[in-house]
Amino acid sequence: MAHRRPINQPRRCVVASADLNDRQRAFCEEYLVDLNATQAAIRAGYAEDSAAQQGWALLRNPKVFKEINRLKAERRQRLEADQDAIIQELTCLAMYDAGEIAGAEVSKPGDIGKLPEHIRRAIVGWKWDRHGNLVLDLASKTAALDLLGKHLAMWIERVEHGGTVEITDTERAKRIAQMLVAAQNRKDGGGHAG
Repeated sequence: MAHRRPINQPRRCVVASADLNDRQRAFCEEYLVDLNATQAAIRAGYAEDSAAQQGWALLRNPKVFKEINRLKAERRQRLEADQDAIIQELTCLAMYDAGEIAGAEVSKPGDIGKLPEHIRRAIVGWKWDRHGNLVLDLASKTAALDLLGKHLAMWIERVEHGGTVEITDTERAKRIAQMLVAAQNRKDGGGHAG
C-alpha cells in the first residue's frame, strides 16, 4: 500500500501552475518521484481503487502534462544534467582501460586522486582485502555498454506474441465508439470521456 502524503504538504518543489487544483499539483510533484502514475495518484490523495484510471487521465490532461514537463526541465537545470552529460559519463564507464590502473601506484585511498579523471570516474568504490591491500571496485562495463547500445539503437528487442484475440461485433463497435468520443474530446480540447 502506498503512503499518502497530505496534499497541503508538498514534497520538494513549488508548482507554479495556477491552472491546477491541489491534487493535480500534488500528482505532478509525486509523479517525478518514480514516474509511476498509479502510485503518484495514491500519494496525491486519490482513492487506491481508482488510482490507475486517475493517473492515466491525469497524464493525458494537457495542463498536468505541461506542468510535469516544466518540473522535469526545472530538475534537469538544477542537476545540470542533460543527455550529452549522461552519454559522456556512460562512455567513461564503458570504455575505461583497467590496464591504466594496473600500472599506477594505488595503495591508499588518497592515491585514487592521482589517477586520470576518466579512470577515476569508473571507480564506484573501494575496500580493503583481508591482507590490507586496497581494492578498487570498478563500474560494470557490460551494463554501461548495454545502455549505450540501447541509446544508439544498436540492438532492438523484439517480442513475439502468439495466439488470437476474439471479440464480438458488439464489443468491437463499443470500442470504436469509445475511441471516436475520445478523439472528438481531444479535438475539442475537452476532458475525459467516461
